[in-house]
Amino acid sequence: MGILAGVILPVVIFFTFYLVKFSNLQIMMFPKQMLLGNFLPLIISWCVLPNLLLFFVFSWTNCLKSAKGALISTVVLTIALFSLKIIFH
Repeated sequence: MGILAGVILPVVIFFTFYLVKFSNLQIMMFPKQMLLGNFLPLIISWCVLPNLLLFFVFSWTNCLKSAKGALISTVVLTIALFSLKIIFH
């Protein structure tokens, strides 16, 4: 459950970010614009942050297996983020 929530939450944050900041672009042009403007690492950073909150919520409610899953998805997204930062810089 933690891995699933840790994957779904960043996707929801990604689309929320699109709707709030870039709603004037077509949804299919949004990824291309992120790559051209080097916004992809920044957006992934904003998408990963809520996963840490999710991890703490699972920890506080004593759902330790779900907390472990949320942490795993956070680590995987963070590795992807650092890889993208290395590629774009």
